[in-house]
Order: sequence, then structure tokens, then C-alpha cells
Amino acid sequence: MTTATKITLSRIAFIPVVVAVYLLNFPGHRMLAGVLFAIAALSDLIDGYVARKYNQVSDLGKFLDPIADKMLVVVFMLLMVMVVAAAGAMLVMLMVMVVVVLMLLMLMVVVVAAAGAVLVMLMMMVMM
Repeated sequence: MTTATKITLSRIAFIPVVVAVYLLNFPGHRMLAGVLFAIAALSDLIDGYVARKYNQVSDLGKFLDPIADKMLVVVFMLLMVMVVAAAGAMLVMLMVMVVVVLMLLMLMVVVVAAAGAVLVMLMMMVMM
């Protein structure tokens, strides 16, 4: 696994941290969540730079990077919607559950795709 792919995976792992900070109620929690989002977004630039500079472009990285980007943006957009819907606590809890389910589904897609890629490579090796 390349360094660029590890950075991408860390961006995916960072998403629940942003959500937790946003949902915790302490002074400045929204500002801190925004800063953490910006750091996660900058990691997208860093992994792209590392992949190109050190020739670490991989199929897994090409697959994971757009998924990580979309997950980060969708989760942050849902958090922004929660600001508008702050009056309805049930709606907020429902949205959090939707975010968690979507993240789990995306993670399952990544795992299945990676397993499929490994299977295809093994089959190609056997055929040679």
C-alpha cells in the first residue's frame, strides 16, 4: 500500500472525528469541526502530490480518492443541514443515523471492490 493511499484512508478515518467534534456541545465546536474539515480537505491535495511526485499512483488510490472526497463533502453538507434543523432533535438523530449508514455502505463498496481486485489478480497469476 502506497503512502498516498494511506493518506486517503486516513482521510476516510478522519470523517467520524469531524462528526464527533461537531456533535459535541462545547464552545467553538462548530469552528473546530470546520478547521478539521479543512485539514481533511488539504490531505486530498497532499495525497495527490505524493502520488504524482513519487510515482505512487495505484488503481486502489484512483478508486479510493474520489470516494473519500465524496464522503467528506456529503457528511459535512449533512452537518450544515443539521444547523438549519437544530430545532428538531429527532430529525438530527435521523440524519446522524443516515450518515453512519451511508458511510458503512461506502466502506463495504470499497472492501468488496478491493477483494474483487485481489481475486482478479490471483486469477491472472494462476492463468499465467
